This record gives sequence, C-alpha cells and structure tokens, in this order.
Amino acid sequence: MITIAPIQHYQVAEAKLILATVAWPIFKETDTLEEYIALIEDGHYLRDVENFQQEYNGNGGVFLVAMDDDRVIGTGALRLLEG
Repeated sequence: MITIAPIQHYQVAEAKLILATVAWPIFKETDTLEEYIALIEDGHYLRDVENFQQEYNGNGGVFLVAMDDDRVIGTGALRLLEG
C-alpha cells in the first residue's frame, strides 16, 4: 500500500538515493549513477534533505516521502521561500 507522510530521520539516505536517481539522467554530470551518487555525497549536496527539520519543518514547510510498505519510492517538499 502506498502512503505519503513527513520524512523521518531513518529515511533520509533512501530519499537522497531517490533524488540522485531522478536527477542523474537530467544533469548527466557523470558517466554512471554510482559516480553521481558519490559526487553528491562528496559535495554534500542535498543538505536540505539531511537538515529537513530546519530547512522545511522550521521554515513553514514539509518534506514528504511516498512509501510502498517500508520502502521510499518518491519525495516531495514545500517550504516558504519569502515572507
């Protein structure tokens, strides 16, 4: 059963993997998905996901994950950009 709920700390790594998998064919910064994931980790990209409580929850927003049973299958987020 698919559900959508606010992200939990233990889901951050899976959410980042989903985001990298979707972004890789769009940006094509590396030859392989594995290289792109390493680039993201080394460059500390997706810090907003790692710091979702401050970046989203504390900023008038929410970071959501779509779950298929216990597996993250999608992400989405909303936050206030200006007052």
